[in-house]
Amino acid sequence: MEHLKPWFHIALPVVIAINIFFLSFIALIAFAESSLTLEHQRIISVSINTITLGLFTSCLSILFGTFFAVLTTYYDFPLKKIISVALVLPIAFPLYVYAFIFVGGLEYSGGIATWIRSFDIEIGSPRNILSGAIIFSLCVYPYIYLFTKSRLSNISFSIFLASKSLGNSNVKTIFKVILPLVKPAIIAGAILAFFEVIADFGGVTVLQIQTLTTEIYSTWYGLQDFIGGARLSIVLFVIAMVVLIIEKVLQNQKSLSLNSADKIIPINSKYAIFQTILSIVFLLVVLVGPLVQLLAWIDISNFLSSLGTAYLANSIVLGVICALIILIVGLLISLGYKLAASSSLIYQFSLIGYAVPGTVIAVGLMLVVDSFFGMSVTLFGVTGLIVCLVIRFLPIGYRYFSTALDQIPKNNTHVLALHNLKSWSAFKNGYLGFLKKPFVFGFLFITIECMKEQPATILLRPSGFETLSTQVYNFTNEGQWELAANPSLVLVIISTLLAIILVTESKQNK
Repeated sequence: MEHLKPWFHIALPVVIAINIFFLSFIALIAFAESSLTLEHQRIISVSINTITLGLFTSCLSILFGTFFAVLTTYYDFPLKKIISVALVLPIAFPLYVYAFIFVGGLEYSGGIATWIRSFDIEIGSPRNILSGAIIFSLCVYPYIYLFTKSRLSNISFSIFLASKSLGNSNVKTIFKVILPLVKPAIIAGAILAFFEVIADFGGVTVLQIQTLTTEIYSTWYGLQDFIGGARLSIVLFVIAMVVLIIEKVLQNQKSLSLNSADKIIPINSKYAIFQTILSIVFLLVVLVGPLVQLLAWIDISNFLSSLGTAYLANSIVLGVICALIILIVGLLISLGYKLAASSSLIYQFSLIGYAVPGTVIAVGLMLVVDSFFGMSVTLFGVTGLIVCLVIRFLPIGYRYFSTALDQIPKNNTHVLALHNLKSWSAFKNGYLGFLKKPFVFGFLFITIECMKEQPATILLRPSGFETLSTQVYNFTNEGQWELAANPSLVLVIISTLLAIILVTESKQNK
């Protein structure tokens, strides 16, 4: 593996720099003094709100995602193919967009609330933790749906048939036999949904739920207590790390490996029409309804003119630059990691960014730069924001390439070693062909994620720099739903196109 050594030496300084950043951030908070004393009761309160909102959302997402994954995998009903794809599309809505759509529609003067009152039915305010969890779960359940459906398609269908032959009903087989086998996929999706919720800022602001992200922002900018805000971000960091440890413990439990290429034979149920109706009603709530409400707020003339505004260009350029940097660094780290047996812990610690909310990384950058250089990171223009987004989404770029490298036959790498090729020649002849597709899809996915990132962008944007996500925050913070609809719809359209491309490609690969 001599041909990988140069990649290892190039990647190692980047990995060390990220480690130094995280360790410096933790050390500065541990030894610095806050100008104000944060009330312990307040910290406990917002921490409980954050965890409760995340847990409720994850549990509801498991319910929705698992149910429809099983339904569209094991049952045959009219419009199944269209419904299977449509169930993924709510993930195209950023949480903060989804939240303001429901709040705007369900508040007293909203269109949905007005329509419901026409039947003499009164509804309460959606601005509470339970309503917030329901709204968020309708947006993030596709994580569980996708992970579980993928795992179900890889489980031998003969297991299902064997359980049926023992006299078990379809429902009993699914609950007693199939679901325990897909538990790792359900856990992985639920953890991802949990991270999305605890990292959200715009959505909880609209819902008026006090969480750690909103408290960090108000402490940092409202009270001008930078150390206090940084310490709050560490609480959020600790919550994320504890959840990661719990996931590792749960995922390391022994499970049967039952992968098979057996073709699943969909069950023709007598309730097929009911299953179609149920799926359509659910899609009306999670997809069609939010889109209709968003379009109802749109002023076509303003929307078309907004396509040429600076904040759209800023979003695209920012997303593209970050995606390219992330993919280049991610490729270097994935190649270098193959020789990193003695420094694997350093590599792993540098790749925790996606589990850490953007708010934490942004606050960390501001604190570290101010402490070591005595200046604000925003003085460097968008450089600080780019660095933050690279650290945040670097694990995605790494995973895309790492997965592709693991699929390269070992014989290929042995041949490269025998021919004693130089690093670039070995990469071009032995690796490049396997990495083209991960690069394209990684580029699309990371570009959209960077465009959608809101908390870090709000904290680190230089004066006068606006993106689609910051425009949504500016308008929703003032309750101007109609104005927020324009940038929101652009984000949703771009994200929807990406979701369709990824789902289509996934089906073709199968």
